[in-house]
Amino acid sequence: MTEWSSRVREFVNGIAASVAVVGHDEAGVLVVSACNGVFFEMTGGRPAGAHDFPVPFDTTVPSYARREFREKSQECFSTGIAQELEQAYDLRDGTHWWRLSLKPLRHKDGNAAVLEILVTGLDITPKMQLMQQLEISTSRFRSVVDAAYDAIITIDQQHNITLFNRAAEYLFGYSQSEMIGQPVDRLLPERFRVGHREYVHQFARSPVNSRQMNERSRIYGQHRDGSSLPVEIATDHCGSPERHPQKSACCCCSRYCG
Repeated sequence: MTEWSSRVREFVNGIAASVAVVGHDEAGVLVVSACNGVFFEMTGGRPAGAHDFPVPFDTTVPSYARREFREKSQECFSTGIAQELEQAYDLRDGTHWWRLSLKPLRHKDGNAAVLEILVTGLDITPKMQLMQQLEISTSRFRSVVDAAYDAIITIDQQHNITLFNRAAEYLFGYSQSEMIGQPVDRLLPERFRVGHREYVHQFARSPVNSRQMNERSRIYGQHRDGSSLPVEIATDHCGSPERHPQKSACCCCSRYCG
């Protein structure tokens, strides 16, 4: 064992994150020349003994993750540019997600110049689980919204439409793809637009005193063909899982026939 290798292994063993040093053996085969216990916990591999290094790359990384990991490693070797990837590892207690950073590590081992890769891993499992839960909640929310009888439209702080359900498509004559990102006052006759902007600003500034969903008002909307639509409208802070409730507004409207 060289002095460099000894120092590196002592260094990585003292780090709480997943850390490994990847290089090539004399035959040009990818090997792990040093890693800590967290790296083996990440991959589910067998911890190496004090004198086992270097160990073959393929024995430390599960088969389903090797190809992408190897390709990123080789790209880092050939270009000298840092690489990143996210990988999922299926372990006994479930699936764990890690964000891996690969950075060139140039040093001298004796008189020889050596290029290896320093791999660090950050456990992002909680974040990925939260994103999956959010996707499920968002999907359910959209299903409920699309099935609603009333037209439901949500807007962001710039008054641009972020959600436009099927009932809104039917009521106003626009498709969802046409309206997402468009200013909501596009759905109002020109004479009502300035007043509507001020109302939304007032609503955002004073959420406690603003009109709530059970308080409906009658206004005119504008159909795609330019005709006016008498509608009932109710506005509230949006409770969509996609948005913070204080940073968007939701309105329900239906055609007023009374």
